[in-house]
Amino acid sequence: MSKSEGLQTIYGIADPRDFHTFYVGRSIHPKKRLYQHSKAQTPVGVYIRELQAYGYDPMLAIFETDLHSLVAQRQEYMWIRRKAAEGGIFFNYQGLPYKQRFPFYQASEAGHWAYLGIAARELGTSAAKLSSMITLGKIQARCTRRDDRCVLVNLDELHQIFDNPIQRVS
Repeated sequence: MSKSEGLQTIYGIADPRDFHTFYVGRSIHPKKRLYQHSKAQTPVGVYIRELQAYGYDPMLAIFETDLHSLVAQRQEYMWIRRKAAEGGIFFNYQGLPYKQRFPFYQASEAGHWAYLGIAARELGTSAAKLSSMITLGKIQARCTRRDDRCVLVNLDELHQIFDNPIQRVS
């Protein structure tokens, strides 16, 4: 069976600076799909264009090939769960349990917390901008893993900044 007959590939899009996979998908033509992602007005597309603006091209990782549709869907979800568990910025959530898709945390006095990528998407901004705000000490962040890749940000602080035009960060 040829690619035109519907066999799919499971792929990942990775940041070339640290090889971290930030998106998993399936397609008959993964290179073409990567190009489509780079042009899309989605969080993945914005992140890819940010990488390119800094002179980096995202990496296409091929995880599995020549899969029929139903098998490909099952395997895509398996790869999504696997890569999401690694932590860090991750943009797709289909196939993940509900708590992983919307991982908000309520701590009595600390407010609501969410993963960096989810917070960026909710606020319509970039993960890179939120990372720089963390670096500048403008917002609180917590690391949830020993390798410091899985960062939680305080949503209450972010909403105050992004909803108040006087404090808004450009």
